[in-house]
Amino acid sequence: MTGALPGGPMVGLGEHEERYVAEAARHLADVPKAARVELGAIVAANLGERPPVATWDQLVAELGTPTSYVDALRAEHGLRGSYGPLHQLRRVPLRVALVVVAMLVVVGAVGWRRHADATADPGLGSFCGGVRADDPFVTVEQRSAAGATEELIGYVDGATVGLGTCLQADEGVELLDVDLGDAPSSLFEQTGVRAASMAVDPDAGLPELDAPLAFPPDGEGLRITIKGRLTDCERYGAGDGNGFDRVTVRFRYRGRERTETVPLIETYTFVSPPDDECPRPRPGG
Repeated sequence: MTGALPGGPMVGLGEHEERYVAEAARHLADVPKAARVELGAIVAANLGERPPVATWDQLVAELGTPTSYVDALRAEHGLRGSYGPLHQLRRVPLRVALVVVAMLVVVGAVGWRRHADATADPGLGSFCGGVRADDPFVTVEQRSAAGATEELIGYVDGATVGLGTCLQADEGVELLDVDLGDAPSSLFEQTGVRAASMAVDPDAGLPELDAPLAFPPDGEGLRITIKGRLTDCERYGAGDGNGFDRVTVRFRYRGRERTETVPLIETYTFVSPPDDECPRPRPGG
């Protein structure tokens, strides 16, 4: 006697759910066939209505062991001990039970696909960096410590700056937006995003990200420039400031819109200038 339910294995359940149904079926081996079908359908229905779990221990913690689960069903249906009286069990025609099992297979397959799409990882990552400043008085100093790279950006209030990064993915996604994130009294105010494939010459200027951009095109990633201006330096003392080491990426993957935080390969740190170089209040502020 195998652990499969009458009518075939339960296709579409998660790995641990399939194991649970099989072990429950083995514990019903001594029950007449009609009873096995009904109780097996109940077990399969309960497993098919739940999203698959990550571990066997999690499933057992939520439902109990297959043995204890089946023992409870036996008691509920009057099948006490190994050989309970079959006449006490509520009967269903075999063909009806098989139809129920088939429906659960379909529902389970759809549910598993949705769960897999929602939890799949497209493998987003950052693999380049750099700073472009339009104002000659904005300084950029690069320093490294413990294998990490930091860009120290000398400050001129009101100047525009472009922060660069490159994004790659293991699977194809559609890029919708990249946000550096907000910090209290941030020295950098994001104003836009430019993006193009790595094949585009960055000196020619990247176009605005104003529509979904699919990548990786031909196995390559995307070059990203986060545009912004330096602002609010009056809120920091000379030499103080704030930095960013990750971006929030909004994208579409497997038909679903998702948001993920991606660490940057470089940290961008903005340093407030001396008070006599920081307008109070800032022009236009």
